[in-house]
Amino acid sequence: MPLCIIENRNWSSDAEENAQYQRITRAWNRIHQALLDQPDAIATTIVADRAVFFEFDDQLLLCDDFDSDFLTKGADFQQCFSPHDIEGQSAEMLADLAEGMERWLESPQFIEREDDHNLIGESLAERRNYSGFREDYLYLVDA
Repeated sequence: MPLCIIENRNWSSDAEENAQYQRITRAWNRIHQALLDQPDAIATTIVADRAVFFEFDDQLLLCDDFDSDFLTKGADFQQCFSPHDIEGQSAEMLADLAEGMERWLESPQFIEREDDHNLIGESLAERRNYSGFREDYLYLVDA
């Protein structure tokens, strides 16, 4: 079952940063649903001029600083982020990301699966070297 981000969570004590985080979470959930609605899609096309989104372990992740190997080898999980990974950013940077996400949502495009190759085999926990407690589950709820 896909996991969605709690949209009204307080991310920051700064009102403008918090508003931008909440804007990102709304767009994040909409991108996740758009990707789920495409049975052959494996990822979005470039969003916000720098990243693709893809689903893994029922979560939507942003893969930044990717290259063409994404399609053949899968994502470099050291360059993959969930919303808690972007905490601490300025309101301006968050607004830029939110605007890019919203722009993509106006005309969504996807990278489609070319074969049955599983791009990402290991669990997210193994790839990102998580152990034990998964802090990223704090903001997720079943869709």
